[in-house]
Amino acid sequence: MWQLIDNGGTDDPAINLALEEFLVRNESMTGRYMLIYRNSPSIILGKHQNIAEEVNLKYCAQEGIPVYRRISGGGTVYHDPGNINIAFITTRSLQRVNNYGYFIQPLIRLIRRLGADAQTDRRSNILINGMKISGNAQFTSRTRMLSHGTVLYAANLQNLKRALRINDRWQVESKSSKSVRSKAGNLTDFLPEKRPIERFIQDVAEAYQTDPKSLSEAEWDQIYELTEKKYRTAQWIIDRSPASKIVCPLAGTAAQARIILFLRDGHIEGIEFEGRPLPDKSISAARKSLLGLRFDYTTLKQHKTKWLAECGWPDVLFA
Repeated sequence: MWQLIDNGGTDDPAINLALEEFLVRNESMTGRYMLIYRNSPSIILGKHQNIAEEVNLKYCAQEGIPVYRRISGGGTVYHDPGNINIAFITTRSLQRVNNYGYFIQPLIRLIRRLGADAQTDRRSNILINGMKISGNAQFTSRTRMLSHGTVLYAANLQNLKRALRINDRWQVESKSSKSVRSKAGNLTDFLPEKRPIERFIQDVAEAYQTDPKSLSEAEWDQIYELTEKKYRTAQWIIDRSPASKIVCPLAGTAAQARIILFLRDGHIEGIEFEGRPLPDKSISAARKSLLGLRFDYTTLKQHKTKWLAECGWPDVLFA
């Protein structure tokens, strides 16, 4: 039996991520809890990932798709109202750490009962006909653990592909955790009977034999505070990215001319140039404009100078 937490119907990714963390870190929450929710269009990074290696920042900025970071490891995922998020919060147990089957077997049985041949791979993804419809990740504290995952039910797969396709001109070096790209599919495309996503969510809740549970106003106050102090901040979303080096050809110059950015704590801390020499004035202007800036598409675009425009900035990085 699981207690199904009422998230108030919010589709705000920052609030839902804060809710998950609150449930797993709050020592007074000692039961077995479950969350089922949907988010507005967004990108969710794994805790140890580098935003420069995982996200098409230009596309997300232009389409109004925000980026967030979660506390669990694993790869970057795309969320929208056609994607279902399922989270389990329990007492920490060595038998359950990295044992995703404990959490997802009822979901697999449900999908099979509805007529789709769900299978798992060695990374505990759920596949149908070789297409990934679900991935999972975990976070553990000293006494509690969080195991959560997604179900692509009727998501916008074109948005998913574009938002997670980074600039192939980049050469990025870092010690970050890298996403393992897989062919993604929507569960609804494999079901003999097309059913509304709300009906499937109800099926999931019944498959896990859930009882509803509401949080107190005081608990929600703590969740909202965590949302604003952590999950909406660039310090958590961008600056947590591991140190990295980005090498990219300069637009409008000989092919061997390249700009090299050194990033630390989400900011540009060094700039070098390779290949055909550039005027000292141009190099000086670039360093003056870019050093210390946060590696964010909107921020960099706002600091576009005449020299940077001639070199194609920021499209040199965000084409």
